[in-house]
Amino acid sequence: MGFQKKEKNVDVLQKQLKLETPGLLRYDERMLRLEVICALCLYTFILLWIVCLKFGNAEMLHQNYINLTELTLEERFMWDIVPFHTRQNHELQHMEFVANSLIFAPFGILLNYAFKKRNIFRDVVICFAFSLAIEVFQLYSLLGGFATEDLIMNTLGYFVGLLLYYLIFERCSVKTCIWVCRIANFILLPVFIYALVTALQNGELILSILDRTLYSPHLHG
Repeated sequence: MGFQKKEKNVDVLQKQLKLETPGLLRYDERMLRLEVICALCLYTFILLWIVCLKFGNAEMLHQNYINLTELTLEERFMWDIVPFHTRQNHELQHMEFVANSLIFAPFGILLNYAFKKRNIFRDVVICFAFSLAIEVFQLYSLLGGFATEDLIMNTLGYFVGLLLYYLIFERCSVKTCIWVCRIANFILLPVFIYALVTALQNGELILSILDRTLYSPHLHG
């Protein structure tokens, strides 16, 4: 009798687990997607702060503006249109290549988690379009130059992130990925706050540069 009762208890427990597990998995997946979307938003803002606003360095922004006002739109566009052309400082060039690829690597991880249906082609297009938008914005705003090699290295960075995703994160459980995202958000949040504060502090300078750029026809000819 005792053995039969134990068997029945095991059967009941198994049925409960079968009923509860799918719901728990769906909850974990929704929580993971929410964590990833938060990380993606924080990361995107920090990326724009680094690439477009040069870490919020007002002196660097002003110097870029002064240097680029001496060039026409065609000259600024042709400045770095040929990818991987030789520069005087090769070490700096190699550091820029590595930095541009690594800084976009998180897209390869986050974009694969952010959408329900994974599509590598779609994510590559999103990454390339985002990078192209940054380069075009820098070209017209005089906050930086247009560089074809940046587009290539940024897209390559996506594939680095994609490789890390399949080598590491694809093998982890959903709960492990949630905790990884929470730690990432914990690290990204103070950086985001600092980036937001510096962006607001330099807001007047940025608006002044954009205003002079938009309303100065000689800069676009």
